[in-house]
Amino acid sequence: MAAKEKQEKVGRKFFRIPLEDPHDASITINGKKFAVINVASHGVGIYLEDADTFDIDTELTDVDLSINGTSCTVKGRIAHVTPASIHYLCGIEIIEMTQQAADILQGFIDQHNASLFSFMP
Repeated sequence: MAAKEKQEKVGRKFFRIPLEDPHDASITINGKKFAVINVASHGVGIYLEDADTFDIDTELTDVDLSINGTSCTVKGRIAHVTPASIHYLCGIEIIEMTQQAADILQGFIDQHNASLFSFMP
């Protein structure tokens, strides 16, 4: 009789906020600006036209993150590049940020969480 394998369900560490308005946030890497499609407390997601734009685990220095018109410089790492319909979804983990950048990011997340969950008592 085969032993039952226990499957462990893995959940997300950080809640992602999907962005509908491309003007809410952007990220500039090596002088190229990308619209941010989702935000978490320790990362952002962007769409890429080409899977080879970035290599996974590449460290990104001098990255400009702009949220609601406020910019800050962070350091990041390419966490993944995944096919998604006609584009590729690229997850960028923020590996180093100032307290000001963390406050800007958390303020944005708190603002969107309040509106996303406003229907809950």
